[in-house]
Amino acid sequence: MDIRIAEEIQGLYEEVKEIYRKLHREPELGFNVHKTASFVAQYLRDLGLEVTEGIGRTGVVGILRGEGSCIMFRADMDALSIQEDNDLPFKSINPGMMHACGHDSHTAMLLVAAKVLSKTPNLKGTIKFVFQPSEEALPGGAIEMINDGVLDNVDEVYGIHVGKPLNTGDYLYNTKYASMSCDKFEVKIIGKGGHGSCPESTKDPIPVAASMIQLFSNISANRQRPIRCQTNIVKTSDTFNAIPTNVTLVGSTRSLVPEDRDYIEKRMKTIVRGFEVAHNMKIDINYERGYGSVVNNEKCGNWCLKTIESITSGKRYDEIIAFSEDFSYFSDRKPGAFLVLGCGLSEFGNHTSRFFIDEQVLLIGVSYWVELAKNRLSGEVS
Repeated sequence: MDIRIAEEIQGLYEEVKEIYRKLHREPELGFNVHKTASFVAQYLRDLGLEVTEGIGRTGVVGILRGEGSCIMFRADMDALSIQEDNDLPFKSINPGMMHACGHDSHTAMLLVAAKVLSKTPNLKGTIKFVFQPSEEALPGGAIEMINDGVLDNVDEVYGIHVGKPLNTGDYLYNTKYASMSCDKFEVKIIGKGGHGSCPESTKDPIPVAASMIQLFSNISANRQRPIRCQTNIVKTSDTFNAIPTNVTLVGSTRSLVPEDRDYIEKRMKTIVRGFEVAHNMKIDINYERGYGSVVNNEKCGNWCLKTIESITSGKRYDEIIAFSEDFSYFSDRKPGAFLVLGCGLSEFGNHTSRFFIDEQVLLIGVSYWVELAKNRLSGEVS
């Protein structure tokens, strides 16, 4: 595999690695990314960019102004509520918090790209460098930043994410969809508990829950497009010799298009009502809409592919993956493209306590942002 990194960017490897490790060591959650945001804002100010803090509560925006189109580059800053199990010299020092999805690398890449671009002449346009809080938790930081005007005067939006298991230098880009939508459901089955020796005097919610889980998982059958309905949490009594009164099921659903999203919600509620009648139990369902699918724009995608293909000869994957991203709020409103960069083969993927990246991907990410800006703002037509 041939990976082509400009000498100027290669010379910044230690800096981008140092930033990444600092952020990895000091993860913050949700909108409470105050230290991270302060560091980002100061770094951008030192480059001479126009900097605004407090966009979407704790988001940061740096603007490099020019004449022409305005493109937006976005990185997320928040970590996850996971205790890190890696034995790294820069492992998390904050108990129960970890950058287990690579947002530390996203922020480091975009900061150093901003440094390079701040010294790049003849860019025919404006770049907004957007550093977003709370991608991991609903309702997400993107919509908050939009409400505060982050998309004002923006023509196109671009984002990246690191992912495993993809070799460093390989990448994933689907010409239509970058991600699936993700909604959350919670079902509470209210039965009648009792002693484990007398099931005949109870209304046991556990068999109902088991059957319901199976029917939920079968919702995807015979659909033309991929959908998912996954129960991830089952909550009930922890007394071994008692039949519980209640069982609560919590999970997520995923789909590509609005009509499938509507179908899943309607089908789940129909299943719940059927069980309620059949078993004479009260069953409550709360269905919460989360992030929509990220849809890639064809023209923006051409810029994206032209850029990454100039940097790496790695393999391109184009399958649709089921993760969700609140970048969808940006791409719903403006043309955009979202690329996944491979960061090394490992059995420990995103959202695990042993997630880590091959730090060489940092150079690929910086190069991608720099070359994308040069390509997009060169005045050429894709």
